[in-house]
Amino acid sequence: MWNRADPKSAWRMRMRQVRDAFQPGFRATWSRDIADRVTALPELAAASTVGVYLAIGSEVSLDGLIGTLLRAGKQVYAPRVLEDRRTIVFCRLRDVTDVEIGYYGIREPRGESLESLESLDLMLIPGLAFTLCGIRLGYGGGFYDRYLASASRQAVKVGVAFDGQIVQELPTEFHDIRMDHLVTDRRIHHCRT
Repeated sequence: MWNRADPKSAWRMRMRQVRDAFQPGFRATWSRDIADRVTALPELAAASTVGVYLAIGSEVSLDGLIGTLLRAGKQVYAPRVLEDRRTIVFCRLRDVTDVEIGYYGIREPRGESLESLESLDLMLIPGLAFTLCGIRLGYGGGFYDRYLASASRQAVKVGVAFDGQIVQELPTEFHDIRMDHLVTDRRIHHCRT
């Protein structure tokens, strides 16, 4: 059943289908519910700098939340893929519309590069699936795992997903970075407690 060379590939295909099957109206409502739960996190209240992502396809949309964060005076940063196509940097996002289309058609900020990658206090991280112990199934590029391993260990890592993306178990590798919290449309789960 699983590809022995990449046991995650079947999971990725299956979980992308699960997420894509959610009706757009539900995804929009659930994204707002997730934004409300994220804003309730004490770690977010304490954060000055917040890493976000700019959703593509059927991902949880953070656009409304980004506006809320900016109005609250938070410094918001989103990833930009560098020319090597293996590395992301987080760049200042002053408005959710101040973007350009980048790698794989993903919206990226036009803002200046974040000078010190260590300065993000909290990161909202997308995924195809998560477990309640904080294991994340990404898209296979390793961008977030490489970034988190090298640059932002102290950042509070918050996995963001629809509740239907939470599964019992996922294949893991030594370099996979675990989330501190998961926020879905139905719950906040603290993975490290």
